[in-house]
Amino acid sequence: VIKNEKFNNNLMGSECLISLYKLCNFSNKKIIKSIITKNLESTFNIDLFSSALLQNIIDTSKFKSKYLRKVEDIFQDSENTGLSIMGETTNLEKIENQIINILLKDLLKEIDFNKYIGKSKKLDLFLDPKNFNYENFQLEWIEEFPEFVHAKLVNIPETKVAIKALFEQLIISKNLDKKVKEIFFKYYL
Repeated sequence: VIKNEKFNNNLMGSECLISLYKLCNFSNKKIIKSIITKNLESTFNIDLFSSALLQNIIDTSKFKSKYLRKVEDIFQDSENTGLSIMGETTNLEKIENQIINILLKDLLKEIDFNKYIGKSKKLDLFLDPKNFNYENFQLEWIEEFPEFVHAKLVNIPETKVAIKALFEQLIISKNLDKKVKEIFFKYYL
């Protein structure tokens, strides 16, 4: 697979290589890193960049400015701020999740993501949890966030208190599903 040029020169092939990266020996990791880097140099793709970044495959300094331009374009593009159609993820939702993962893994520390405060409620929760308006917290985030996110959120006292208060109100006023209740009792109680 690693030596198949047609496979490697497309986004799907590159994403597959990223998945294989952890399993490879050192020499194959070097080949994968080279393939991903060449693909990003020839046609920058923000999803490929984010995946490679989160797996610590690429040197970010080469692509940081391209990444920031794409992020800016997505936030400025008013068409991407709408709701998803038929369950399809919008570019805005993708970039929110990518930035959240980058923040949670403490990557790209040199980028000031705080300039995006106010662009996305979900992103605001992670950029400025102490000043986040918890009235904007959406219940579906509870199920959407993986467990490691909840583990990080509960370590922020303001977040834990606010989410706990929201849950208590919801438990009294609504019939919450079992998974949401389990997350609440595991992390926020």
